[in-house]
Amino acid sequence: MTEDKSILKRLRNWMFQSLPGMLTCKELDDNMADYIDGALPANERRKFTLHVLLCTVCRRYLRAYRRTIALCAESAPESDRRGEDELPEALVEAIVSASRSKPERE
Repeated sequence: MTEDKSILKRLRNWMFQSLPGMLTCKELDDNMADYIDGALPANERRKFTLHVLLCTVCRRYLRAYRRTIALCAESAPESDRRGEDELPEALVEAIVSASRSKPERE
């Protein structure tokens, strides 16, 4: 069993170092939010998924990242869960009014 783990570890190391286009752990971290939001292009998403399949640390990190998002969403009061398009009308009017009355700079 230990020998099998050693072989798998060497294989993973070789893949990360030798295969062109493999994401590093840092690159995975840099792309995490886009991956979660579904904003990564298909090619980058495949690289991300492959890295997560091969890297135990990043797989745990992704799982913890998703749990954190879920916990934050659950703990936010319902009134704070509005979408960006749901700004209070009074706030919008105050911003528009303030921008109109502000003197222009030269």
